[in-house]
Amino acid sequence: MDLPEIPGVFRWVAFAVVALHLLSLVPLFRRVRRSEPGARAERVLDLVDSASGVTLLVGLLLGSGVLLLVGLAVMGVVILVKVARRLRVQRQA
Repeated sequence: MDLPEIPGVFRWVAFAVVALHLLSLVPLFRRVRRSEPGARAERVLDLVDSASGVTLLVGLLLGSGVLLLVGLAVMGVVILVKVARRLRVQRQA
């Protein structure tokens, strides 16, 4: 799968976005470690969602279709799980 070439300026901006996104994962790790078991699942889903976004961006930057698809697949699964959990909570209420 060949991806189109990204111009140099946009590539550097995207690398900066990836670096900031990686830095934003640190507070998510801390929240997962400090949370009680009931809230931990939701926070782990947030962490995996954010990490899959990084994978997606890196795949786009490197022109790797495999990384891009892995990021999309993981993000899709996380979104489906979040929706299923929200629907289950609404039905119980």
